[in-house]
Amino acid sequence: MEMELTNILVGALFLVLPLLVSKWYKEYNDSSKRKLPPGPWKFPFIGSLHHLVDRQSSEFLPHRTLAKLASKHGPLMHMKLGERSAIVVSSPQMSQMRKICNQELLSHKSIQSFYPKMLNETTNLVSSIKNYASGGSPINMTEVLSLYTNTIICKATVGRACKNQDSLVDIMRAVAGSAGVFDLGDLFPSAKMIHFISGLKYKLRKMHDEVDVLLEEIINEHELQNSDQTTEEDIVDVLLRLQKSQDFSIPITWDNIKAIISDLFAGGSTTSASTMEWAFSELMLNPKIMKKAQDEVREVLKGKENGIDQTDIQKLKYLKMVVKETMRFHPLTPLLAPRESREECEINGYIIPKGTMALVNFWAISRDPNYWKNPEIFDPERFNESHVDFTGAHFEFTAFGTGRRMCPGSSFAMATVELTIALLLYHFDWKLPNGHQLDMTEKFSSTLERKNNLFLIPLPHEIES
Repeated sequence: MEMELTNILVGALFLVLPLLVSKWYKEYNDSSKRKLPPGPWKFPFIGSLHHLVDRQSSEFLPHRTLAKLASKHGPLMHMKLGERSAIVVSSPQMSQMRKICNQELLSHKSIQSFYPKMLNETTNLVSSIKNYASGGSPINMTEVLSLYTNTIICKATVGRACKNQDSLVDIMRAVAGSAGVFDLGDLFPSAKMIHFISGLKYKLRKMHDEVDVLLEEIINEHELQNSDQTTEEDIVDVLLRLQKSQDFSIPITWDNIKAIISDLFAGGSTTSASTMEWAFSELMLNPKIMKKAQDEVREVLKGKENGIDQTDIQKLKYLKMVVKETMRFHPLTPLLAPRESREECEINGYIIPKGTMALVNFWAISRDPNYWKNPEIFDPERFNESHVDFTGAHFEFTAFGTGRRMCPGSSFAMATVELTIALLLYHFDWKLPNGHQLDMTEKFSSTLERKNNLFLIPLPHEIES
């Protein structure tokens, strides 16, 4: 029986192999006629996929391996990822695209109106840490910051802590994590069996259906409550109002509203919490930077603990530089979401075929020595007298993306991050648990997160009256 099965498999291989070789030869012949950008050598069938594995690391960190390859082959690099032809961009000059950012929802005015609630939640966070700190035990900053940002996003989006908050955020995180995975089915689209084996599409569809049910409940609740004009507007209310106003050439549908809420939940909570984690990690590694940030915060906010507003935070110039440097050094999205060329085009003399996948390696761009002095050093001072910001206009620093895919909640996320870090530095000194060394290992997903949770000991700071 085993011999028969072996013969069948060998026979099938001999039948399929000529077809695969013929297909590979045709692709090789076609590519040799085009002037494609340079890239690493490739095998038949798998292409350049083996280059994504770093033998020196136990973690799958493609942004780092792609950066190493780009240093050898250039900032515009061609790779064959399975059956897919891909262009990897590792230079700010190559990544410029049309910038469109919707300002309706999270404008400066909207954030200002929500600021008192944000301050209230941050004050509650400080109080809970103070209560815990009396025991002198380490706290799990990863969990604390995640729960806090989830609550902030819920209150901004739906006006209160959601009854299904944990379920919604957990599913959103799972979706974001799955979206950051290299799916073999996408790299070998003709091999339908791979889609079936990986199960990723089925998994994503199932999670999408679960999210859809939860969001449907949220929107329905707001529609029923909208007759009461005495309540303050949250983001769902604004979207429903805009939908009814019919001021847009393209009508706003419930699916549009769900998509925006999904983006805010998935992006807002994850990006804010992750940025704060990395910021505290770097501050613990760099005591001089920590002291300078604390000195500034305690000078500017002295006597204003319960009456802080946005104008106070705007005075924290050094803290803002620390946040910027954190987002450069640990970019939220190391690989921007893949794009696909709709038609054949030419870039820097190279022909990019229609249907080519484009991967922008922001991690490599943010460490490009042509644009950053000593890019491997964490140095907030590099932003002193610099006009580089988060708007997507400076392509060497597209922390929240750029163009139509720029994160819609970037202003809200920055307001949350700056206020939270400021108050945590104001009220506490921080130290590592005894005998612990800070592990800075990364975990690759749709966002760049710490692999292991961050544990710190908060020491309440005595505030001078």
